[in-house]
Amino acid sequence: MLAEINLLPRRDRKNQAKRAIILLIAMITLITSLLFFFQTRSILQENEQVTSKNRTLQGQLEEKLANQNELKQNSSVEILQSAVNFADAISKDVLPYLEELVALLPERGFFINYEQADPRSIKVVIQFDSNREAAFYLARLKESPTFVNVFLSELNSQIELDEEQALEATEKIVPRVLATYELEVKSTVRIIENGGENNED
Repeated sequence: MLAEINLLPRRDRKNQAKRAIILLIAMITLITSLLFFFQTRSILQENEQVTSKNRTLQGQLEEKLANQNELKQNSSVEILQSAVNFADAISKDVLPYLEELVALLPERGFFINYEQADPRSIKVVIQFDSNREAAFYLARLKESPTFVNVFLSELNSQIELDEEQALEATEKIVPRVLATYELEVKSTVRIIENGGENNED
């Protein structure tokens, strides 16, 4: 009878099982790492795209704001220039008209307020000692060759007291009258550059 002799080393089943488990764990780790890598890369790309869009939108917003600010500044400059031009146009007319209004005043007439909404329309508030002086001044304005459409729009009486009168009330109280006149400058009157007036026929 022949005896069989096996010279190959005997395989250990426990070692094979361990190797299989280690290989399986390594494959799972590799797959998980790859998935994590690709997912992280995708998230980073999306973040870059969002950041790029935000930068683009921010740049557009800043450009629009800059344009709006520029428009506002231009508009403000235009408004200011228009106001300056209007004031210059009126200031050239104010002096000769004001001089004539003062020349027509009685001795006890005093300017309280002067308004000129445009180069032709004038409104003045003047203080007089009596209603008679206010009426006299109205008549002189109507006779003036410079003004037209003159009328007395308001007439108010007021009493002026000084400190001594207020304390003792023995002195005679002097009444005051505030008269408001509205008038227009004749269209045939033009202002010469040197500040004088010239009546055109």
